[in-house]
Amino acid sequence: MQDGSSFQVALTTSGPDCVLVSVAGELDLFTAPQLSSLLDRSIEQGATSVTVDLSEVTFLDAAALGVLVRAAQHFGSDSGTLRVICPDARLRRLFEITGLDEMLTICASGEGALAAR
Repeated sequence: MQDGSSFQVALTTSGPDCVLVSVAGELDLFTAPQLSSLLDRSIEQGATSVTVDLSEVTFLDAAALGVLVRAAQHFGSDSGTLRVICPDARLRRLFEITGLDEMLTICASGEGALAAR
């Protein structure tokens, strides 16, 4: 994971086109560009199945949601899938309030993300 005060992000590949991005800490205006860069790089390298694990995220703002929306839009043309693991009900509520739970595949656990494959 990359350090940045209370923020960490790490990329794990589980196959030629499958990527898991694990995020910890506060995902906000200042840290969202790091996640965006990692997602962009993964997409450019041919990832067609990306899972973003927010299990260790303590705060999420509109900038972070925007990064996830842009990644999901890339996959919207049947060029792949983006799943988000978000076990924290408080954070999942943000996806519901904004309607993003209709656009993104939100899973409460890693097992749910695997089942959504």
